[in-house]
This record gives sequence, C-alpha cells and structure tokens, in this order.
Amino acid sequence: MSVLSKSVLPLHEVMKLPLSIPDYQRPYKWTIKNVNQLIEDILENFEKASDKSYRLGTVVLHQKEEGKTQDVVDGQQRLVTLTLICYFLEKQLEKQPTELSILDNKFNSLSKGNIQHNAIYIKNRIETIAVDKSKLLEYIYKKCEVVSITLDDISEAFQFFDSQNSRGKTLEAYDLLKAFHLREMMECSDAEKNQCVERWEKSVEPKDGTTSLKTIFDRLYRIRCWANNKSIRKYGNRADVGFKLDDISVFKGVNLSQGSPYRFTNALLMTDVFFEDSKNHSRLYKQELIYYPFQTDQILINGKRFFEYVAHYKSLYEHLLNKNELKDSFELTKNLTGKGNLVVVKYKYV
Repeated sequence: MSVLSKSVLPLHEVMKLPLSIPDYQRPYKWTIKNVNQLIEDILENFEKASDKSYRLGTVVLHQKEEGKTQDVVDGQQRLVTLTLICYFLEKQLEKQPTELSILDNKFNSLSKGNIQHNAIYIKNRIETIAVDKSKLLEYIYKKCEVVSITLDDISEAFQFFDSQNSRGKTLEAYDLLKAFHLREMMECSDAEKNQCVERWEKSVEPKDGTTSLKTIFDRLYRIRCWANNKSIRKYGNRADVGFKLDDISVFKGVNLSQGSPYRFTNALLMTDVFFEDSKNHSRLYKQELIYYPFQTDQILINGKRFFEYVAHYKSLYEHLLNKNELKDSFELTKNLTGKGNLVVVKYKYV
C-alpha cells in the first residue's frame, strides 16, 4: 500500500486540513451515548493530566490527485463530533471560530439530522461543565492527538476502508456493498450518487414500516445462491444462513464503462443503452414498459444499476407480501385435492 505519510498530529493540525467526506462513507450516526462517552474521556484525561498528550485513535485520509482536499477514509464519526465540541467551546468563549472544514461538507438528510441532534446536546453539555473552558479548548486542540495515515491511491483507500470495517462489527455486509458500488459510479453526477445514498440509508432502518435492507439482502442472497446451485448452509446453523460479510462477492458484477473481455457484457451494455435512450422517447414506448428488465439471478452491473436492482426487488417484495398478492394467488390451490396437482403462479414482474 502506498502511504504518503504516517504521523501523530495534534487535533488542531488535523482540523486545519481541507477534509471531505467521500460518497462511500456511511452517514454520521453517533448517538448521544457515543458523544457523551467521548466528552467524558476527554474531561477525565484533562482533569488527571492536562499537561500530557491524550491519543484519540487513528484517522485515515486519502490525498486526492489534485491535492485540494483529503477524503476521510476512517474516523469520520469521531472527527465530526470533536469538531462540534470545539465549535461550541469557541462560541461559549466568544472566540473567533476556527475554520473547521469538515462541517462544510454536504451531508445527507440522515447525517444532518444526527448532527443537529448531537449539536444541541453538546451545546447544553458544554454550558454545564465546571472546568476552565479556555484551558479545555487549548487541551483538545494541542494535547489531544490522532495517528494520521495518508494514502495517495483511491483503490488502496477503498481497500483499507473495506478491510478495516469488515473485521469489526460496526458495518453490515450491505454497508460494504454500498461503498463498493458508489466507488463504481465514477461517471455519475453527484446528484445521482446522493439519490442512491438517500434511498439506501432510508432502507437500512426504515421508519415507515417498509422492508429493511437486511431482509431484502437475506432473500436475494438465498435466491442467487440457489440459482447457481450453491449451498447457503456453510455456516452450519439454520438460523445463521443469511447474507454475511464473506458473501459480498455475490453482489459484485461488471463495470460497463471500463470495458470487459467477456462477451456477455455486450448484451448488458446494449440493454443499458436502450433503457437510457427509451426514457428520452416516452412517446415511442408505452410508459409501463420503461423499467429496467431486472432478473434476480442476473449478472449485476456495478454502480447505479445495482442500487436500482435492490430498490426494484425491495418494492416487489413489499408488493407481494405486504399486499397479500401471494396469498391471493395461492387461494387457487385451496380446493384442489389429490396427489400430483400442481399450480404454477405466474407473476409479471419476476
């Protein structure tokens, strides 16, 4: 791995860097419990030994080619929270606010909501702490340190993100897939990427009673394995045969924009081009036919089509089960008796 630099930096030096949050990152999701724990740790070390350094962990950055910004590969949750703490300390002390670049990022709605929620808590907490706030701010900026690792290659940065998070329990398997497929959307606009991220994050823990991504991926994983005559019982426990971190390759496919030596990609490319073209000529095609012809066991197209594939089957799953479509279909079998009777139920979307 090509590492540009590895050093221990005081927080104020990290804060001055032109930091950006890459698309493949998860939303900011720290809870009040996480925030409070960080504040307590800082206060405890400040009161014990304010003259000694306190190590806050590791931050991994990716230096972009143009050299203008550095993507936060690992450490986003901690950095955003520390930035909020410093911001409200400065406001309390009526100091000229330090330029904190990480807060200039365009966060999605989920991140914004969590940041605003935590900001209110941090503001109130800082107002009540009984310490010299000027000295506390100086301690955080100068004595709180992070190990900063800077990489210069996007592929290596993504691999680092992938490997670091796949070892722990902080990410689900579908989180890594989101990261992978966002990385494959190099030719898509920011608006398209943001749309994919917004829809995806709303499905992680849906508040509207719809199906979660975990459920959808467990179902799609089984189907894709069975369609390829592969067993899903490798874990040995019937209750533990869902989609796991080790299985993410099942949902990685081909990138049509990069070319491929395989002939089957020509058919995928032609379908992809025809579909995009048809959206611009709706008068030539019946409106109900203008949807991408997904198949559950198809070779996946990386990037935007993958997100559409997941959204398509999430919608279909809800249509079939939540609206009792399957139950109504299987009512056909209610009065059938005798061995050998078979009813084939055809559904137009599958």
